[in-house]
Amino acid sequence: MLDKNYQKALKEVDEVLKYTDSNLLEKIPNKFINFIHENMDNSYIININPNVKLNEQILLPETENILTLIYLSYWATNEEKEEYYNNQKVKVKSYDEIFKNKNVNNTIPNKELTIIKKENIVTKFINWIKNIFTKAT
Repeated sequence: MLDKNYQKALKEVDEVLKYTDSNLLEKIPNKFINFIHENMDNSYIININPNVKLNEQILLPETENILTLIYLSYWATNEEKEEYYNNQKVKVKSYDEIFKNKNVNNTIPNKELTIIKKENIVTKFINWIKNIFTKAT
């Protein structure tokens, strides 16, 4: 069973694919299309306007991820894939530089676990009696 957000995203993907050129749709395997149809949330109401560009639509982040997967797996040329992955490397590199330049103390204080001894009822009773005699003296 898929997460509810992914079921909603599959519904949005299905709706986007309805407005996609048939030549592109033929490149997507039927097994993947069937997966979308079997797992989408049919009760989810979506507002996709075919007159507005896709990048201007308000879509779930999961929808964008699935559409990216479809694009990279079935539609993109090798050059487009390479350009996409190079852009991702640049983003990762810039994130690394941001965190590298921060003066963050990454040391975690060493905390040892305390051992809790569990005593059975007999041992507790004997210790209680010992405490009574030690307090009395």
